[in-house]
Amino acid sequence: MNLNPSEKIKEFRLKRGYSQEQLAEISKISIRTIQRMEKGETLPKGDSLKKIAKALETTTENLLDNDKKDDLGYLALISLSGITYLIHPFLGLLLPVLLWSFRKNKIVNADLIGRKVINFQINWQLLFFLYFMIVITRGSFYIPYNNSMTEWINMVNTMNISPFFKITIRIFYFSNLIITLFNLIRIRKEKLPRYFISFPFL
Repeated sequence: MNLNPSEKIKEFRLKRGYSQEQLAEISKISIRTIQRMEKGETLPKGDSLKKIAKALETTTENLLDNDKKDDLGYLALISLSGITYLIHPFLGLLLPVLLWSFRKNKIVNADLIGRKVINFQINWQLLFFLYFMIVITRGSFYIPYNNSMTEWINMVNTMNISPFFKITIRIFYFSNLIITLFNLIRIRKEKLPRYFISFPFL
């Protein structure tokens, strides 16, 4: 059943477990305005719409678009797809992009979460390989981009570098997996993912 913006605000608010008072406090919008929006007496727009969307951890498009469907499983799949970097680094970018592009206009929050996942994977790969190039190979432009997880571990084990750098490169490598699993749990709880370092390329 299609919902109008007033009904969608109430639906998202209840999903988050917020009372009208809590939503008003988080969004910095008066309780009277929240009540009027949910009753359909006034339409959310402009800055108020942005504040409501941010407080409800969604986008303004999701509050206005009646055609998008809820699919928590697909959102979790987009998030989880990033760990395919363990098979091949390029897969950690390619699969999230494909999943995002297929359903970004059909599922609530698919566009937002897809962009967050893709931006994180781009940032992580740039930082990881920059660290590897500068610190591990001491300025060499050698980047073993085609290596799988097993090949990475074997290569680091055989490199003539200090134990400290061997530990840090492993921590860096598996940080992607840890952050992905952390955000998978958030998505399953119907919360938006949080990436600590993520310059927005998309």
